[in-house]
Amino acid sequence: MESGDLDGFAELLNQQWARKKRRSGAMSNERIDAWYRLAMDNGATSGPIPGGSLTTEPAFGLPAYWITESERAHAEALNYTVVEASAVAGP
Repeated sequence: MESGDLDGFAELLNQQWARKKRRSGAMSNERIDAWYRLAMDNGATSGPIPGGSLTTEPAFGLPAYWITESERAHAEALNYTVVEASAVAGP
């Protein structure tokens, strides 16, 4: 986190959460799981996209990735919002 790699830090947190839940059923409950899903559904990520090229989204200045079509399903599985390049870069 000190190096500024927030995606890497998010991935470590996600991995740790998954390990804790596997280790003990008492580690979580339905309410906590719902909060976790809510965070993921609203843009929280569980890690970087391998092969993606980190960039900045131009409209709001947010971190974003350029990806190929073959990386689309992986990005969506990580709860990224995927848009067509033409919607960002123009025709």
